[in-house]
Amino acid sequence: KNGMVGSRIHIRIPGDMVLPTVISVADEFETWYTEERNKTVVAMLPQAIPELLAERQGSSKKLAQTKVKEGVWRGGDMELIFTLRPTEPTYHVLVPHASDVSGQHAGAAGFSTFHETLFVSVRPFEEDKNTSTSRGE
Repeated sequence: KNGMVGSRIHIRIPGDMVLPTVISVADEFETWYTEERNKTVVAMLPQAIPELLAERQGSSKKLAQTKVKEGVWRGGDMELIFTLRPTEPTYHVLVPHASDVSGQHAGAAGFSTFHETLFVSVRPFEEDKNTSTSRGE
């Protein structure tokens, strides 16, 4: 069995948009991927996203040549592999405003989804103590 367990979240990004995000972990790492590790991943995503999206700004011709963009982040005991793919179709997300003191609901804000979806694959990462990560280039 070669399955994945995952969750889907939406992350606010500039321009009144949300970035659809799918976090997945291979079945074999399901017990390793604790709630604590999930919280760490979700907390660091907003820091990684601006850099990923900055590379997406540019001409549509350039974008057409890079349908899939990948990036890797390593920290602590995990490795995250980011892949951006087109969101098809794009959709809208409603986020409820906090209730006021009387408990009355204060409506909702609407956000459009970004034209790409972020896929995050998480797996254990153990830095090899015997080899240097620097290649001396």
